[in-house]
Amino acid sequence: MVEIIKKLCEIETGKVDRWKSMYRSYSYVYSNST
Repeated sequence: MVEIIKKLCEIETGKVDRWKSMYRSYSYVYSNST
């Protein structure tokens, strides 16, 4: 049971990290274009 929760947490943090990196690169490009 604990392993399943750990895996779910890993997946969720992975999603968050991907969104963060996407947002970071997008805001970087946006700030450079203006």
